[in-house]
Amino acid sequence: MINKLISLVKFRDVFNKIPFLILLFPILLISYIIIFQGSLSYHEDIIINSNIENVIELHENTSLMKNYMDGFISYDVIKGKSRNTGSIAEITTIFNSNESVSRKIVITEEVILSNLPNQKILIYNSGAVKNIITYRFIKMGDNKTIFFRSHEYEFNTYTKVSSFFMSNKIKRKSYAYLSNFKNYVENY
Repeated sequence: MINKLISLVKFRDVFNKIPFLILLFPILLISYIIIFQGSLSYHEDIIINSNIENVIELHENTSLMKNYMDGFISYDVIKGKSRNTGSIAEITTIFNSNESVSRKIVITEEVILSNLPNQKILIYNSGAVKNIITYRFIKMGDNKTIFFRSHEYEFNTYTKVSSFFMSNKIKRKSYAYLSNFKNYVENY
């Protein structure tokens, strides 16, 4: 009888702790994300059926961005010559333009190195997210070019949590940009 009472008391103690454990899980998860997460790195590439000179020319022409970049509004040079080393520009875009909730974002583009087709390094900064992109174009033949990009995202505190859950969406949106550019170049 005493053993049954002790077992019942232990069960009650565990049962009473369940709400605490349910509340503790999201707190621990968010703490983990804020402390240990905050970056996302990946690379992507796509084969474009066009010669390398044409691909680079079309990609570097900022007046054509509206043709392949969803939500694009404007590209304004603030310092230097467009897309050259040391230049700074502002890109205005609508984020999630195809969804019910969208917002206008101004992104600063800073060109760290421009040595195409070998390498170009850019920093895109929206305040909440910083994205360092390194890309290169690789000639595969007279009419075949590989467009290779690597990304390193750094998120601020409040965007760390959402980025943890949305990393796949970020990657899909980035690859959609590459696909749109490929289609534009091949049908230009």
